[in-house]
Amino acid sequence: MIKIYPLISPDCIFINPPAKSKEELLRLMTDRLADFLKIEDNKALFSEVLAREDISVTAIGSGCAVPHALTESTEKTAMAAAVIPGGIDFSSTDGEPVTIVLMMIGPKSGVRTHLKLLSKTARLLHNEDFRNSLISSGSPQQLLSVFIAEEG
Repeated sequence: MIKIYPLISPDCIFINPPAKSKEELLRLMTDRLADFLKIEDNKALFSEVLAREDISVTAIGSGCAVPHALTESTEKTAMAAAVIPGGIDFSSTDGEPVTIVLMMIGPKSGVRTHLKLLSKTARLLHNEDFRNSLISSGSPQQLLSVFIAEEG
């Protein structure tokens, strides 16, 4: 079974990031993922994430969003996470601010894996106890531990 926690580096986890808007947060997260994946053109990666947002908002309700993109710039899938205690407007269909963001970047050649990870991420985020554990995380390592405990 596919697991999420091996795809998240502690360097790509943000607890109470300084971003004040959706765009600032997405920029912060894509920049960090670009560094982690050794993608030279982080601006292009950011544009790919925004283009996906333009197709359909990635806020999935319950204060969660899963922005994502497939790119030619990497052969590896990686994820970033952010917990925003005050929430950020993500234009959610439920109108609620987003407090948990899990971003995924993967290779265009990995559509099947990408879809499986999106599905698993959505299932996890629909679990209120899991969401509360993420929100309670005080550090990147604690957040990662929540995933490890859930996924084994």
